[in-house]
Amino acid sequence: MAPEKNILPAAAAGNAPAGSRKSKAGVVSCAIHGLLTGGRAGAKLARIKDEADFDQRVLQADRPVLVVFYKGGCPTCLLLHPALSQLAGQYQGRVLFARFEIMKPYFVVTSREVKKRYHVAFYPTVILFVNGQEKDRWVLGYNLAAYRKALDEVAGPPAQETPAADDGPAAKP
Repeated sequence: MAPEKNILPAAAAGNAPAGSRKSKAGVVSCAIHGLLTGGRAGAKLARIKDEADFDQRVLQADRPVLVVFYKGGCPTCLLLHPALSQLAGQYQGRVLFARFEIMKPYFVVTSREVKKRYHVAFYPTVILFVNGQEKDRWVLGYNLAAYRKALDEVAGPPAQETPAADDGPAAKP
């Protein structure tokens, strides 16, 4: 299997190839940012509290839902939250992005039923649900292009931002 390219968001990795010195610096900076913000880097990701909340927000949703299942205190999980928050902004209103702390630090499982039902064994595990059914899954996946491809299939590509027109200084008569 070929290694994934662009394993981090472009801003974090500087589009450096995986394994390069620049890519490693991006990983470290993302980890530090995640730790310093107390994991709030994923603020655009709705927090799923428990199994009932999962059933309501994900399985009964009227739009696609991308859920990241993570373990509290997991540094590699923290790396993914800022990237998913960025995607959440791009697909806002068309896809719900959520996070579910399926395991607390010290290996306390928060929802055995959901963990078992979706065979979540590694963190982070990201699952895209459409009409309450699993459509795609990424385990330890940091390739944003793969997420975008799947999201484009179910919700269409994000609208392109158009920069404001700058006519320059006003013309003098």
